[in-house]
Amino acid sequence: MQARISSGENNSKLAANDTDRIWKIVSQVHGGRVDIVLDNAGFELLQDVLLAHWLVAAGIAAKVVFHPKRIPWYVSDVTNTDFHWLVDAIQSPASVGATGLSTADERVLQGLGARWNELLNAGVWELHDELFWTGPYGYRYLPTKGADVWAGLTNSDMVIFKGDLNYRKLVYDLQWPVSTPFVDAIGPIADDPTAPAIVALRTSKCDTIAGVEPQRANELFAQRKDWMYSGEYGVIQLSPGRWANRI
Repeated sequence: MQARISSGENNSKLAANDTDRIWKIVSQVHGGRVDIVLDNAGFELLQDVLLAHWLVAAGIAAKVVFHPKRIPWYVSDVTNTDFHWLVDAIQSPASVGATGLSTADERVLQGLGARWNELLNAGVWELHDELFWTGPYGYRYLPTKGADVWAGLTNSDMVIFKGDLNYRKLVYDLQWPVSTPFVDAIGPIADDPTAPAIVALRTSKCDTIAGVEPQRANELFAQRKDWMYSGEYGVIQLSPGRWANRI
């Protein structure tokens, strides 16, 4: 995936792409911790879980902490129940009406589900559904209004924020000039000396965005005026936190 994105294959739909800088951090993490602030249930959650599987299998992460919502902000937001349902469904595809699978495919899925249950039972994977994520505060207030959550996140090497809602709360849902650096838009959680690397993976569905180079923004506006909220363009952005001097 990293090679495909950095090679330009998918760049036409990316307004900003920090993949290379993110990879420089990932390649230095061995047996570390990665947190994923989840967005949508269903197929997107499956991709998140597969990413976590790879992070552990590759030796990059010894712990992955998922952050679902205690209550769904939007109807599709991942809850603890959604997460466990997915693991159970993978382990027993027939129980959720899956048909047409070959015996070999079913065995692979069952093996994945069994492995994911092992990771959960061993504490390698954890679910933390803190109330802060559905509270009224933008994420710049994590160190003050969500101090317990922030204290946990600072133990992580990298925190991945998924989706449009999490992005909007990262940048305080303000109408930034699009060229405003991402690290400026997310405020004090970028500058905190204990801050982990913060990664935003977002398909843009509203007109608040930061960290887009002026030339790139001009290109996108020339292609279509509604690119910021069309749902066709995205960003992969990084605030390096305490990794800043190592990339």
